[in-house]
Amino acid sequence: MRLYFGNPLQVRFGHQNWGNAAQAKIPRRWTKICVTNSVRAIAEDFTKQGDYRLNTEIWNLSTGDGQGLYIVVPTNAPYWITCNVPDTGFSLIVGSSLTDIPSWRTIDVPITLQAGLRWALITQSALPAGPQAFFALVKRPFTQLQVLLPGETNAPGTPTGKVGTPTHIMLGDVCTVTVYAVDPNYNILNYVTGDMIALGSTDPNAYLPEPARLVNGAVTMQVYFGSVGSFTVTATNLTNSQIPPATSSPITVVSP
Repeated sequence: MRLYFGNPLQVRFGHQNWGNAAQAKIPRRWTKICVTNSVRAIAEDFTKQGDYRLNTEIWNLSTGDGQGLYIVVPTNAPYWITCNVPDTGFSLIVGSSLTDIPSWRTIDVPITLQAGLRWALITQSALPAGPQAFFALVKRPFTQLQVLLPGETNAPGTPTGKVGTPTHIMLGDVCTVTVYAVDPNYNILNYVTGDMIALGSTDPNAYLPEPARLVNGAVTMQVYFGSVGSFTVTATNLTNSQIPPATSSPITVVSP
């Protein structure tokens, strides 16, 4: 293909608007393929010759979501997975064995809504090792918050739900605090939006930000410590009293 076309190869599908009443509202062009970045531009209609009606021997129709679809498919993406909607709050998980479902993991892959279905593009890196892969949708409950400091990373399925150690910070420097909505296994819940989160600290001289809302399961805020020593940061859900406050690991504040 590279002998004839530029890299990357671009292929676009689309259709024009309906004709006017005098034309019996026959679409002027249903579907067309265009190839650019080639030595010679290619434009090909896939309609019945003479009347511009859809050639149903080649194409069929489906209803989109009104937002259109534009996604670049990488070369390492061999499969699509589809699911019905609505699917609010559900996550796509994958595993290599039906007898060890607790070990299945959430995968972060490109997802789009098209023709009334959720389409997940399964990249090679998302597949488990071995000759087979199983997929499922799971709705994880929102049970707690997680507070991460610089140097820490979310790690679902581990005892503390995170890895790493808070990085020492200089007195007066900004400390970026990330708060996640998580389930009992510390999976981040991107369906949680709108809950108001407030921060507190064991440093009595800390400058704390105004409360902020979770968006897609996360909120980032900035804290300025006003004392030297070891302190923690606590996040409280002001919207949902059923969610307990969460406290960070200790962070050391040192003099400049």
